Amino acid sequence: MKRNKERVPVRDDSPAPDLESDWKAWLLAELARPVDGASAAFWRIAFGLVMAIDLLYYATGGRLERIYLEPVVHFKYPFFSWVNAASPGAMHAIVWMGVAAAVAVAAGFLYRVASVVLFGVLVYLYLLEVTAYNNHNYLFCLFAFFCIFLPLDKVAALDARRSSERFIPSWVVWLLRFQVGVPYFFGGIAKLNYDWLARAQPMMQWLRTDNLGGTLKMGFFQETWFAYAISWSGLAFDLLIVPALVWRKSRPWAFVLLVMFNVANSQLFYIGMFPWAMILLSTIFFEPGWPRRLGIIPAGPPPGHAGAKPKPAVAPASLPLNLLTRVALGGWVAWQLVMPLRHFLYPGNVDWTEEGFRYSWRMKIRDKQGDVRFMLMQMQTQQAVALQDAEALLTERQRRFLSQDPELIRQFAHFLAGGLYAKGYKDFEIRAFTNLSLNERPAQPLIDPEVDLAAQPETVLPKSWIVPLKRLLP
Repeated sequence: MKRNKERVPVRDDSPAPDLESDWKAWLLAELARPVDGASAAFWRIAFGLVMAIDLLYYATGGRLERIYLEPVVHFKYPFFSWVNAASPGAMHAIVWMGVAAAVAVAAGFLYRVASVVLFGVLVYLYLLEVTAYNNHNYLFCLFAFFCIFLPLDKVAALDARRSSERFIPSWVVWLLRFQVGVPYFFGGIAKLNYDWLARAQPMMQWLRTDNLGGTLKMGFFQETWFAYAISWSGLAFDLLIVPALVWRKSRPWAFVLLVMFNVANSQLFYIGMFPWAMILLSTIFFEPGWPRRLGIIPAGPPPGHAGAKPKPAVAPASLPLNLLTRVALGGWVAWQLVMPLRHFLYPGNVDWTEEGFRYSWRMKIRDKQGDVRFMLMQMQTQQAVALQDAEALLTERQRRFLSQDPELIRQFAHFLAGGLYAKGYKDFEIRAFTNLSLNERPAQPLIDPEVDLAAQPETVLPKSWIVPLKRLLP
């Protein structure tokens, strides 16, 4: 009969693995891993060409005159009222300088200088007029800022034509992927609200009133089911497209869906170059060497000297991140994740108050309709006089934005007060009588009619004179 041997536990005195340390080490090694710079080069070329075309619309399509030169009044971002439009000749010169800089960025010629110039032109145009704001102009400014600091000119650039270097650190590609994905992700988060999910608003209203702005018109657009289909499919797309692009197996199908989605948007809405830019720039999710495999960028490295034979490209073992780069990357990512959520710091419904609305990627999720009237209140006589011709000073685009944004109403009240002071008026108040509907709710006041808007200061703090949205449901 065999006796079972007693098993003596073996004591392991080796230290337990530091999972946190191992995770950080893996992440740093992955971010420092050298990858082909071809996909980043294609991203740079695409972005430069898109910006050149977009700025050409300003220079030749009348957009520069309509938005910046013709208006009598200009609405400003908080603390940037000192940014003003130059003379018509200088404005055209600035825009053409931006076109040249965008082409130079695409070509990789005097790349750093061209990137700074392009960023400066885009930010200048951006700050000139609040009513010209849209999410993609803000996004283009962020991309131009990237071009200044990221090594996107290592491949397929005139500045690098004598260099055999073709590798960039992996974090550059991941940062571009992150920034391209941010509008999609937060655009989906913004759609997680009652109006979008349960009421298909504002899509229902826009389809029924033919107010989408695009050229595609179909008979079934006014059907209720189509509004819900657009709303729910848009939500699913925004939330799932980035993970689907990151996962290698689903990436080709996700990109086909992305192309279809953006082409459809270009026909449903008037949103300029944005859909085409997102199609081209989303190629950054493919493997870094994809442009070489398709022959878009030459497969071999350029010669080191004229007439010399190309040398084989050898990837370095690593391209480590220094402390400054780590801090900058962490700060940028944190800012991009926190900035879209800052509206939670303000009371009320952000789609109603507009406080924290910008830079939060809340795209196509609210519509306001109604009236804004300005009144001159003579304090001595307590007589109110309607300033009936006030809004005639504004362009159609400015009037549309004015009716939605309490801050723009405040700024216009200050403009009117300045004109009245210049005419000799004294001891008066400027009040606004508003009656607006959010996503087809019953109309209600947006601004407290007893408040002198001309006395309200510029601030980024919550505005006590905004009337809260009283009814959440129609």
